[in-house]
Amino acid sequence: MAASKGSKYRFLLGKEFQLRECYQGLRLGRCATDTDMLKVNTEFFACPWSDEGTLAIVPLSAKGAAMPEEPALLRNDRVPILDFAWNPFNNHVLATSDQTGQGALWNIPEGGLKSDLVAPSAQMIGHTARLLHISWNNRVENTLISIDSTKVVKLWDVAGGAGVEKAKLSVAHKGLVTSVTWNNTGSQFATSCQDKKLRIVDPRSDSVVAEVDDHSGSKSGRACWLRQLKLLL
Repeated sequence: MAASKGSKYRFLLGKEFQLRECYQGLRLGRCATDTDMLKVNTEFFACPWSDEGTLAIVPLSAKGAAMPEEPALLRNDRVPILDFAWNPFNNHVLATSDQTGQGALWNIPEGGLKSDLVAPSAQMIGHTARLLHISWNNRVENTLISIDSTKVVKLWDVAGGAGVEKAKLSVAHKGLVTSVTWNNTGSQFATSCQDKKLRIVDPRSDSVVAEVDDHSGSKSGRACWLRQLKLLL
């Protein structure tokens, strides 16, 4: 009988993280849609809190310290937050979308929240259904895309401190959009959809430039543009 080859991982041991390297006492809530539960930039991370319509904004420097029993939170007037995203050009600006169809921008002070943040700095009003997704363009400053539950897609300009609708796209999705992601140059975005199609959209020409079959399983699909590799995952 041939001898079995030993695994090269046989003598590897894991190293347990120390408490001083961890974030403690987080009482996580949930998002009402399939979205990422944790959004991070180089200064903060944001995550849903256990109270409905709230987000915790935690400085990355807060490792090792337990969260207070009653922490300062971003409070969206108890309206469920469906998606949220950090501005890639400003670590202190967070965009949210909610159950009422409104988008909002929130200014996070230096060092994080010291008291509850209840008033957004700007609102994006124009959708009439649940606002499922909101995403910043990673190359064009102050530009966002939003998609609601009736498959309406809009582009917004927030350069002046207010949400100004730039365009309403006529992209023909045949089911709920489950994710949106921009390419490396910010010239196109891709969507996954409940109709099991993955689409690449050029917002300038308001056209679908590519459409392929997505995963055929029963669960909702997600798409992520691997920007440096020029691949879609």
